[in-house]
Amino acid sequence: MKFTLSIETHGQAFTDDPAGESAEALREVAARIADGHRDGVIRDYNGGRVGRWELTPE
Repeated sequence: MKFTLSIETHGQAFTDDPAGESAEALREVAARIADGHRDGVIRDYNGGRVGRWELTPE
């Protein structure tokens, strides 16, 4: 498997708490993978789209 993750950290959520917002995004991705998802959109606490992730076979 190949794991690809991209997060843009320009939004207000990352200005307020960059480490906390990044950690929360990673926790959300991990939970979605555990639930069986193979790709998805990453949103900040304001609901704004800040990235994407996907698992693909190599």
